[in-house]
Amino acid sequence: MKLNLILTLSLSLAASYTTFAQEKYGNLIGCENIDLSKKSKHHGKTFLHLIRETVKPELDIYATQGYKVTSGQNLVDGLDKVESKVKRQALKSVRGSSKAQKIKNLKAIGDKLEGETVNLYNLPGKLAATKLVGDRYTLSTYIGLISCGGSTMKLAPDNYAYNIHYGTGDVDKDDRTGRSFGASRIYHATDSSYSHYLKTLKNYVTKTPDNVQYFTKTIMETLTSSNPRGYKKVNDHGDAVLTDFFAIWTAEQTRNIMDGYVKLHWDAALFQTTLLSAFHAGQDKIKMFYKDPLSGKVYFTDKTYKLKWPRKNHEEETCEVDLESRKVKSADLTDYIGVHYRTYKHCGRSGVNMSRNEWKKLGREITKYLYSSEEGSKLLADVREILGEEIDLSKNERGKKYRKSSHDIYRELARYLIKNDAPASFKKWEELSKKTNDLLEYVRANANTITEIISAKFPKQIEE
Repeated sequence: MKLNLILTLSLSLAASYTTFAQEKYGNLIGCENIDLSKKSKHHGKTFLHLIRETVKPELDIYATQGYKVTSGQNLVDGLDKVESKVKRQALKSVRGSSKAQKIKNLKAIGDKLEGETVNLYNLPGKLAATKLVGDRYTLSTYIGLISCGGSTMKLAPDNYAYNIHYGTGDVDKDDRTGRSFGASRIYHATDSSYSHYLKTLKNYVTKTPDNVQYFTKTIMETLTSSNPRGYKKVNDHGDAVLTDFFAIWTAEQTRNIMDGYVKLHWDAALFQTTLLSAFHAGQDKIKMFYKDPLSGKVYFTDKTYKLKWPRKNHEEETCEVDLESRKVKSADLTDYIGVHYRTYKHCGRSGVNMSRNEWKKLGREITKYLYSSEEGSKLLADVREILGEEIDLSKNERGKKYRKSSHDIYRELARYLIKNDAPASFKKWEELSKKTNDLLEYVRANANTITEIISAKFPKQIEE
């Protein structure tokens, strides 16, 4: 399936795309892609540079000039090229009393719109006009995916990240647009949500902790040089998680630069919690800083609360919580997704960045442990020496004096990678990737000791 751009991309941009024969899982949808899996002109450049110079311009063209809707039959065939959840959501969004009727209506929708030029802004309206659609926004995303109406990146054989329907930043709430999908050696294209990502990340790091060192090193090498060469050492489950990471990272950095200025935001939250997973990989039982969403109290705990999603009461302007649904459960990485339960204005808001005080606190405590030993101090010094060539480590991210008690190596790495004046390339990307990985492996190896120290410092636990 050829890319249906209305405005032809420049030769320099188009040269970075390749089309490949269909794979067992991978790029079954058949979209042209930015290929980083083999020698590429992008190698040696930062991932931020790749997004700024290649991905964002491409997504802007789709947002402004649009793409052509594929055929009804392709939309039906596409149901077998995505994971079951994506398939269910697509069919659920189509009207019909049976699965067969929904599939028939999906084909009819495609046949009606085939060849039309659409974008994220006008497609939902066109779908509503067919009278065959229930949830026009969900179906719009599916059609964008199957019609190749976004940016596709090949990270390794069978591993593709799709980013669909992102605004330019010129329209209100554009920073909330877009959807990411990841395909790998074990998954067809699946919805790369934070919930899915953190669940699969937890399973990967706890079941195969010894493989995590290749996972984190591949992240560092790719973010610093756009070279995902480390995929070959990551196991099948790990590379599926990796691809979801890069799909989400691309989404968050695309949103980050929509206002023309790069700052620490959701991309930093994704990055820091992902690196912290190496620490959790070394724990006998996951223990983390967790904020009780009702009381606001923070605990270092292996138990957290499960609560039904809050609801806004518009008449009384309150945030209603089903207290009977409150149950204690074992902590896991999805607890990094903070949910707001306390005020009407923010009721139901959620995201990894909303728990930033907790995961930043864990980063500081781990950094304190590293300072406490000769080996840990050396590992810190080696990484910080390279970071100091790009960022001022005498000051924190707000420009204030950066006291040693507040040092957070995870945040410092994020500051290095995510900044408006970041260079197009880092000369010491290989050295930094190796030294960072050595540090993360040391943390993993000593995770239980670190856990004991933090537990003694913060002994209070949540009530059963």
